[in-house]
Amino acid sequence: MKTSIIALFYLAVTGLESLGKDQSFTPAKNEIIYHVKNQASYPDPEEVILDYLIENRSKLTMVVVSHGLDRIKLYGPDGELVRPYPYRSSGMGSRMYVINCYPPDGRCTGSLCLSALFPFPIQGEYRCTLTRRIYLWNSTEIPDTQALINNDYYGTPFEVTAKEIKFRVEAPTSKARKSPQVDPSNGLFEPGFEYDPMVSKKHPVRGEGHYKQVLQETSKTEAPSIPVTPTEPSPTQTRTTKKAPEVKLTPTITSQEADLATPWSVIMILVVLASGLLWFLLKKRN
Repeated sequence: MKTSIIALFYLAVTGLESLGKDQSFTPAKNEIIYHVKNQASYPDPEEVILDYLIENRSKLTMVVVSHGLDRIKLYGPDGELVRPYPYRSSGMGSRMYVINCYPPDGRCTGSLCLSALFPFPIQGEYRCTLTRRIYLWNSTEIPDTQALINNDYYGTPFEVTAKEIKFRVEAPTSKARKSPQVDPSNGLFEPGFEYDPMVSKKHPVRGEGHYKQVLQETSKTEAPSIPVTPTEPSPTQTRTTKKAPEVKLTPTITSQEADLATPWSVIMILVVLASGLLWFLLKKRN
């Protein structure tokens, strides 16, 4: 009898505690899969093109920006890191970009021209590791892309790394292409030994709230050096895998906020049930 009473109270208490916790879902690494496919050999160093596939096996909507959110390391035949070409930070918005939304079980496919990012100084086998930043919308509903841009919030950032790939390049990059000129006027800068356009403090990544904050700070002091209006994809460029009505952006509820939002009617019902069962067991025992 004592065991039954203790078990009853334990279930009541744990049930009340679970009501006060944040029920948001955080996917595991194996629920967002990043595949990269390559040829075994590339005869032309200017035509090294990779195909990729990002699978959404989570319970959330996956938001993918078309380009600018890759981090790439390339190792040459000598085992040394290859320095990428000078590039612009992803937050500059110098090119049009597209925001794609994929529901659970959705698949994002595309291609990446590695020759546009890296030279291939010598002939031989290269190794490459690619990491992609995507965003997870805490809902199965497809968000409105215009609202994502206006609010500078695409969801929770989530990075996934593909398996290392190996391939041969049968001819070196031409001398003219190996050392391109750096032109600060168009935003190009000399990078380190990794392609990572997401590290700029002056031009932060869009969709994470930092971009809007920088615009507000620069507008107070001087004319901003980055566009005031974020680059927006045209209606023909914006696509989703599923049509859905516009949804309002709502912040994720923290555990503290969830405690305040706990329905007291449910709590009272559980307390009454627990008290009734306890009275019945005690009466039956007597």
